This record gives sequence, C-alpha cells and structure tokens, in this order.
Amino acid sequence: FSIDRCAHAGTPADADLTAFNSTCYEFVVVRGGSFQDARNYCKSRNGDLVHGFK
Repeated sequence: FSIDRCAHAGTPADADLTAFNSTCYEFVVVRGGSFQDARNYCKSRNGDLVHGFK
C-alpha cells in the first residue's frame, strides 16, 4: 500500500501524508483553530480527527 494512493485533489501542499495498515493519514499541523474546526475539516474530506490517545 503506497502513500501515492492517499494524495488526492485538494490535499494541502503543507500536509504530511502517511499510510498505516492500509489506512491513509493526513497531518496538517500548521493551521490554528479549535478541535471542532479541525474535525469539520477532516469530515469534509471523508475522514475524522485522530484523538484520544493515551
């Protein structure tokens, strides 16, 4: 599984992409905003915000 499959139109130039267990992850760490803003962004791209790690 290649990260080439993760990139699509609209992926920000400053995003870091990675794949793990055939799942794509997009990291955008240069934007400010609230948790809800970030979650809405992810959902608009058919994803969700990764959270709740301990």
